[in-house]
Amino acid sequence: VFSVISESNLECLFFTEKTYVPIYHQKPFMIWGAPKSHAYLKKIGFKLFDNVIDYSFDIIEDDEKRCEGFVKQVGEICKIDKHELLKMTQSIAKENWYTYLDHLKTKKFVPKEFIEYLESNVKDPSHKQFEGYLECVNSYELLMEFLKNKK
Repeated sequence: VFSVISESNLECLFFTEKTYVPIYHQKPFMIWGAPKSHAYLKKIGFKLFDNVIDYSFDIIEDDEKRCEGFVKQVGEICKIDKHELLKMTQSIAKENWYTYLDHLKTKKFVPKEFIEYLESNVKDPSHKQFEGYLECVNSYELLMEFLKNKK
């Protein structure tokens, strides 16, 4: 019903698949990561679940104190009936799904130079991983095809 995410580091804002999996599955989530992780998600268009989560912990720079606030919020969420929690977060989770699709489609957070570099070097045998990176960058069409065939 709810995802508690432990991101890869506490030093910089960097989101991995751990954050995007609950967005893809339209579930509410909280991130244990760098300070202001939630604020950054909001800045790039995602909605926060502030109807059930007090994100004041997110701005605390001290990792121990931020962790205390994070754990306190997880405890508060655990007190909410799972069916009620789903009702309270469903519309926000759906909005985040559409924001996610928009990010994939427009590639607005992928520098054009990065895409050009991948495309011009994808055939180089010493850069085999570029094919996977390029597939991720161009995943909108693949996802739409997958979802169409899933129906």
